[in-house]
Amino acid sequence: MKIRALSFWSIMMEKKTDKLEGFQRKYLRGLAHKLKPVVSIGQKGITDTLNRSINRKTTK
Repeated sequence: MKIRALSFWSIMMEKKTDKLEGFQRKYLRGLAHKLKPVVSIGQKGITDTLNRSINRKTTK
């Protein structure tokens, strides 16, 4: 019998839902808290220039 550790992602895959539970959002916020933003979305929203900038930053 194989025993697997339950992790956040395995719980998400078992539920197969697009909505996050409160504890899941809290967990992800905790992971993201120390991260610095790569791009910021301004008043104009997602523009072609922003899209190109995101592509440059994520393909390096």
